[in-house]
Amino acid sequence: MQFSLFWLILLLAALAVVVFAHVCTRRHDRSDLPLPNAAEVPGIQCGHQWSILRRPITRIRHARAGRRCALSGVNLHGGLQSSVVPLRGRNRFAYLFRAADLRARLRRIPLRPIPPPLADASEGTERRRIDVPRRNGRQPARPRPRRALTAISRSAGSCDGAEMTTEATTIDPTCAGRSSAQPLASWNDGPATEAIVTFVGDVTAEGAPTFVAPEDRIAVFDNDGTLWPEQPVPVQFAFALERIKATAGRHPEWQEREPFRSVLAGELAKALAGGEKALVELLVATHAGMTTDEFAAIVSHWIGTAHHKRFGRLYTELVYRPMLELLAYLRDNGFRTFIVSGGGVEFLRVWAQGIYGIPPEQVIGSQGKVAFEMRDGGPVLVKLPQIDLLDDRAGKPVGIHRHIGRRPIAAFGNSDGDLEMLQWASSGAGRRLALIVHHTDGEREWAYDRDFPISALDKALGEAQARGWTVVDMKRDWSRIYAFE
Repeated sequence: MQFSLFWLILLLAALAVVVFAHVCTRRHDRSDLPLPNAAEVPGIQCGHQWSILRRPITRIRHARAGRRCALSGVNLHGGLQSSVVPLRGRNRFAYLFRAADLRARLRRIPLRPIPPPLADASEGTERRRIDVPRRNGRQPARPRPRRALTAISRSAGSCDGAEMTTEATTIDPTCAGRSSAQPLASWNDGPATEAIVTFVGDVTAEGAPTFVAPEDRIAVFDNDGTLWPEQPVPVQFAFALERIKATAGRHPEWQEREPFRSVLAGELAKALAGGEKALVELLVATHAGMTTDEFAAIVSHWIGTAHHKRFGRLYTELVYRPMLELLAYLRDNGFRTFIVSGGGVEFLRVWAQGIYGIPPEQVIGSQGKVAFEMRDGGPVLVKLPQIDLLDDRAGKPVGIHRHIGRRPIAAFGNSDGDLEMLQWASSGAGRRLALIVHHTDGEREWAYDRDFPISALDKALGEAQARGWTVVDMKRDWSRIYAFE
C-alpha cells in the first residue's frame, strides 16, 4: 500500500511539471520579444528576435532592418555550437525561463554583427547569400589576394592614394605616402632609388643566382636620424629631459651634479658636452625604479602629446615619408623589417608598430636590466639602474645576433653609430644593400654630418665611398620629407 502511494504521488508530481512547462512555453515563447538594445549591450546596434531551443543551438534573426546577427560563444544551454538560420514558427520547447532571466543571460553573451548579403555588380541580379559556419560562430576570413613581387616595376601594392593622418594611433605605415602607381612616390629618380629597386628586384627574382629566400630577407633600420629626426636632440633624450624636470623635486642632489644641473638650468649645450656617457646617465636615472607597465604608460602618454619645438607638431608626425614608403616597399616584397636602435628598446616598443608597422618583437635597442618582483600580490618587472646591452656601434651586430639569429641582407643608418651594423650586413655572401641617409637639407630639415656631437657621420661616410654603399642625399633624392608638406 505504501509502495503504491509513493508511485501515485510521483506520477502526480511529474504531471504537474509537464503542465507547468506547457504553460510557461505558451506564455514566454514569443518570437517578437526583442533583445536588449544598443544601450544595454555594448557593440550591438540593432534589435533582434530570438528563440531558445533545448538542443545547444541558438537561432536568431534580425527583427526590422533585414540584417542578421550571430550569437557567438556558449549559448544559454551550455552548448558549444552557434548558428544563424531563419526563424520558423513558434518554438514549443522553450521552458522554465522567464523573459527577464533570458534577457539577463543574453547580456552576458557577446553578439557579433554579420553584414547583409552583397548584391551582384550588375543591377537587378539576385543577391548572393553569405555562408555562415555552424561551428565556432565565426565567419570564415576572405582569402587575401597575393601581391606579386615585382620590384623592378615599383608598382606592388595599392593604398588608394591615402594620406597619412596626424594622429599617432591612426597612421597606416603600409599606406602612408604611397600611390597605386609608385610605392616609392617620394623618392626622386636617381642612383639611390635605382640601387634600392635593383637590389629588391635581384633578391626576389626566382631562379636567378641572386635570389634570396623570403625567410632570409631581413632588413634592419636605425631609428633616430634614419626614420625620423634626431635634431636638436634625439626624441628619447627630449623625453628624458622632461622627466628630469618633472621628478627633480625627489632628487635634490641633481642640483649639484652634472649633467643634471645643466639640464635643470636650461644649459642644454653644456649637458650635451658629455656626449654619449652623459646621455646614458640621464636615461638610466629617469627610466629606472618603475615597473615596465608603468614606464610604458608614461611613454604612451608622452608620445601622444609631446610636440617638436621647431615644427610645433607631434613627434609622430615627423616620420620621414620616404622611409615609410621604403619600409612598406620591402614588406611588399617579402622582407621582414627590424628596428636596431641605440635608443631604449622599451621606449621604442610602445609606439613602433603604430608608427612604422614594426611589431615589438622586431624592435632591438639598448636594454636596461629588469628584475621580477611581487608587488601588491601580483608579479611585475621592475626596471633597474644598470645597462644590460648598449645597442650602439659595435653593440648593434651583437643585438642583431642575439635577437634575430640571422645576418641581415639590407641595413639602413645615418651615422657612425651605425657603421658596424652596415659592415656586418654588407659583408655576407650574396646580394647586399647598405644605405646611409645623409642630412643635406637645411631648409626642410637639417644639414649636418661630422659636426653633430651625439651621432656624427664621419667614418661611415668615408667607408660608404670606399665600399660603394648607397648614400641618400636628402635634399636631392627626396621630393618630400614629411607627410604634411
